[in-house]
Amino acid sequence: MIDFYFFHIGDETDLAYMMINSIRKTNKDSRIFQLTDKKTNQIKITDDCYRFDGNQNSIMKFRMEAYSQTTLNQGRFSIFLDTDMLVLKEIKLNNLFENSDLILCKRELNSHLPVNIDFNNMNMTEYEGKSIGEAWPYLGCFIGVSNPESLVIMNKMYNNLEQKYKLWYGDQIILKKFALENPTKLSFVKETEYACLPLNNQISKQAKIVHFKGKRLKSFMKTCYKYFFE
Repeated sequence: MIDFYFFHIGDETDLAYMMINSIRKTNKDSRIFQLTDKKTNQIKITDDCYRFDGNQNSIMKFRMEAYSQTTLNQGRFSIFLDTDMLVLKEIKLNNLFENSDLILCKRELNSHLPVNIDFNNMNMTEYEGKSIGEAWPYLGCFIGVSNPESLVIMNKMYNNLEQKYKLWYGDQIILKKFALENPTKLSFVKETEYACLPLNNQISKQAKIVHFKGKRLKSFMKTCYKYFFE
């Protein structure tokens, strides 16, 4: 049995509704939980809502704080997803979960491209000359957990990051650091299966979960939702 968790703040709920409904239709025995701040309304089609205090100006840090403070259900595996994703197939990760505390999603698509060190004026000079795959080999949009202590450790790692990375990219920095320091606790899934981008508006037949990352792809998410689920 798998529980799905997602972090969502604010009034815009279209993406979250589509993501939740895709899980309901493909993983019928799963439960779905919203993690949020003290003010955001609970999305009614979730099984429950957990609320946390946090700094929205450090949104990625806030998300990891929420992950680490969530009491997970014993005897059920947990998957944390971004809201701009659709689950197209039943997720069966039992073999991976039985051998690992944490399941990470390996970056595959566009991993050869260089890091844009000036993204959002972040001045990421330490990544100059590195590819995206070298800098951030694991994606933050999909995390599988059997032992919540892994999330607690990663949240503590966040405290040592520069402020700019608590807003952007910090999750991927922490996932890489955790993986290097705890290799025996990990299993991996492929981006092309568990966070697949719809390149050229085409969805791979291998994809179990599709990730509509970026403004252009988010507008395409509704089209895909109607195609697969309506």
